[in-house]
Amino acid sequence: ADEINIDMQKAGTAPAGSVVLVVEDDRNMRELIANVLADMEPGAEIVCVENAHLAMDYVENNPVSVVVTDLRMPGGDGIDVLTFVRERSPSTQVVLVTGYATVESAVDALKQGAFDYLRKPFETVELRCTVERALQHHLLSTENMRLRQQQRVLSEKGDLIGESQAIVKVRKLIDAASAYDCSVLVTGESGCGKELVARQIHMQSARRDKPFVAINCAAIPENLIESELFGYKKGAFTGAERNKSGLFESANGGTLFLDEINNSSLALQAKLLRVLQDGSFYAMGDTTPCNV
Repeated sequence: ADEINIDMQKAGTAPAGSVVLVVEDDRNMRELIANVLADMEPGAEIVCVENAHLAMDYVENNPVSVVVTDLRMPGGDGIDVLTFVRERSPSTQVVLVTGYATVESAVDALKQGAFDYLRKPFETVELRCTVERALQHHLLSTENMRLRQQQRVLSEKGDLIGESQAIVKVRKLIDAASAYDCSVLVTGESGCGKELVARQIHMQSARRDKPFVAINCAAIPENLIESELFGYKKGAFTGAERNKSGLFESANGGTLFLDEINNSSLALQAKLLRVLQDGSFYAMGDTTPCNV
């Protein structure tokens, strides 16, 4: 009588993980509920136990979609089962079965998270419909959780779409690069998505809350790109009427993405190398180094 699978019955082609656990100390009532639920749609596996202790043990070790439990039982009541289920398996729906004298307790149970309650004696159709609704609610809740998890994973992946072996390899390299505070060289043909990779490294790194600044080195004239990157002091050249911070300062603490860096002049690349080495540079017209 203490076996957890007492009075177990299977019904139809149950969806994966769809289990209805019946908790009832009266054997006749337990069998009646199991028989009524055996033909419901969608089908589910019906598992019956005779007390709250066995019910908690089953929920602890098995996925359960719906629990149908008597409210008054010796050695632990339906409220104990409800509380345990809400703590261990929030998506599991609980239907309470109660006598006329304990309707107020059942209503209180609804406030504690029960899906619904039935009063004894109940109609078999009412029981079946209530459990079917609870099962559908569980399935929708589970699907919602799955979609939220999928959305979270997609958000973490950013705009890199695909599951090919090549993309998987790129993601592994991104994971490795984002774990370190270092310079990263991203290579590839124009248009293949180097900036997407750079942004994803930034989003996964400890610098995610700092700026991400991108500049296309091939799109800015050679005589302007140095001032864009390093900034300048007032009077550094004709038209420099005020101090201007460069992109290195704007991206300080974050990430500066230098797109098409190979198209910049060798003189500029030499200056960039100095910044990469020690994080310091001179703004145009300034004699004091700036550190980033």
